[in-house]
Amino acid sequence: GHVKAQGNVGLLYERGEGVDQSDAIAVRYFTRASEGGDAKAMYNLGMCYKNGRGVAQDNEEAVRWFTESAEKGNTNAKFVLGVLYQAGTRVEKNPNQAVSYYTAAAEAGDPKSMCNLGVMYEGGDGVPRNDVLAIKYFERAAENGDPNALGTMNIGKMCLYGRGGPKGKGPESASQFLLKAAESGNATAQYEVGRMYESGTTAGIAQDVKEARKFYRLASRQGNALAHRALGTMYFEGIHGVSRNYKVAAKHFKQGVDMGDLECTYHLGIIYRDGSDTKPMFAADPKRGVALLRAAAAKGHTEATNVLKNMQVLPLNKASNISTTPKKKK
Repeated sequence: GHVKAQGNVGLLYERGEGVDQSDAIAVRYFTRASEGGDAKAMYNLGMCYKNGRGVAQDNEEAVRWFTESAEKGNTNAKFVLGVLYQAGTRVEKNPNQAVSYYTAAAEAGDPKSMCNLGVMYEGGDGVPRNDVLAIKYFERAAENGDPNALGTMNIGKMCLYGRGGPKGKGPESASQFLLKAAESGNATAQYEVGRMYESGTTAGIAQDVKEARKFYRLASRQGNALAHRALGTMYFEGIHGVSRNYKVAAKHFKQGVDMGDLECTYHLGIIYRDGSDTKPMFAADPKRGVALLRAAAAKGHTEATNVLKNMQVLPLNKASNISTTPKKKK
């Protein structure tokens, strides 16, 4: 009857530590501990209902257990409820509830909640836009663990656009925060630093295209679509000290296409439409090129639409699923 023991046995079964992994048995123990009043078990049981692990997926039960856990002080439950109410998933969207739960979790020291509060105030997401509060919560996140350097990165982006708050942080401070976040592994910051090095800025960074490529590559390895686009464009146009190379450009544009980037879809379509006869050669595939251009045009890409009209090819009204991988010959 010891609720902590019940909750811990549930975790062992969930993780398969010392026992054969079983979500169903984990749920059984989480339920016993939750009914006995254990807040951590309530949170874990809510996650099981949320994700349909060991039990049928049930949004109502998930929110019920998260709420009971949060009322007993569980910080993780408060954060998850903030996420659900902010996004309006599994519950009706309610920014005020989101702020309430995030604030409670932030007061308990949760840096993820601090970051999300900052994002809500920075973008005016269901609350009045307030740069002062945004900076405040981003700074607090940076002082309390800053998951993936999100707080530091967001301060840098706000400084970049002159929204650094009343403490004198302006564009000249942007590079300081963005470089720190980039060096901590934040992909968005790595892309932004790459952009700053590519163009040179008034924020303390001189143009250095080698550094730009370095940071773009770092971001692209983490799946940043904009970094793939930037690298693809360099090799497509043969700029910034790289030779034109459709093969390398296509590789980066394909990654961007898979992430839904329209510019990458358009450029990859051009590459396949034209091909390249100069070394390194790239075989044209007009059929695939047109399909990609149609996919971009169907989602509102103006240049793709104009290219198709000049080719006397009608764009499609709706985008179709496009594969960027050639079919294997039988």
